[in-house]
Amino acid sequence: MDRRRRAVLVRGGQGGGRRFVLVDPAAGTREPAFDHARLAAALAAASGRPVDPEALPLTAVRPTGGAVEFAALGRYWRCRLDDYTCEPAGFTPPGSPLEVPSPDGKVTVTRRGPDLWARSLSDGRRWALTTDGTPDHPERDGRGHLYRYDLHTGALLGQVTSGPWSVRQILRVDEARRVVYFTAAGRVEEDPYRRTVCRAALDGPRFGSGSGFGFSFGFGFGLGSGFGSSSGFGFAELTDDELDHAVTVADGQEYFLDSASTVDTPPATRVRDWTGRVLVELSA
Repeated sequence: MDRRRRAVLVRGGQGGGRRFVLVDPAAGTREPAFDHARLAAALAAASGRPVDPEALPLTAVRPTGGAVEFAALGRYWRCRLDDYTCEPAGFTPPGSPLEVPSPDGKVTVTRRGPDLWARSLSDGRRWALTTDGTPDHPERDGRGHLYRYDLHTGALLGQVTSGPWSVRQILRVDEARRVVYFTAAGRVEEDPYRRTVCRAALDGPRFGSGSGFGFSFGFGFGLGSGFGSSSGFGFAELTDDELDHAVTVADGQEYFLDSASTVDTPPATRVRDWTGRVLVELSA
């Protein structure tokens, strides 16, 4: 695979089956990630258990130079794609999904009780950013929003989002453009639990309709001090429909995988860039 191009593996397919697809967003192309029948047979032979090629029980899938690695059947595996031989492989578990990395990749921030804690990724050192509870705690009105904190002093630098909705997940922080991307719940009138992909300026809220100040804090995000002026990006929705959007950010963060659905609407899976533009359709 051309290392200059990033690729993702996704699950999709028709009729309830699972098909893993290798996607090149730069070229706008998609192709089967591997021979599903041969991989199923190889995994069955290595594990001694039956494996359905139409419902491969694979998670944490990643291509690794002529092979594919994945978790399945209680173990982590590596399968060579030249002869489809599967064997157990070592696995380094990812960091905690509850920790949010800083833009410079040096620390992560997480909540411990009512306070924010930072962890150094170089030596594992931890320290409290707040010690007296979080400002404007969710008890005030139950909303969750983003604030900027100084990672060294714990000082509150400013509010990033606000409105009668809640931030659900931080997807990406673009420090160069001074923008944070996230999913938000409560912006779809029909169902307040549906998630919308949004962006907001880091240097202060300039929101669209339905937003304002004074809403409570759900979790904090430490970015450090020394911020410059805003780039002009304000609040915007990147997905302009009323579906629920489940998002996976690709390694390198050049794009994201968006699976949009409702209870009555089957998932439509697409690869999008950070303007919301669709790069590759995966559900067709």
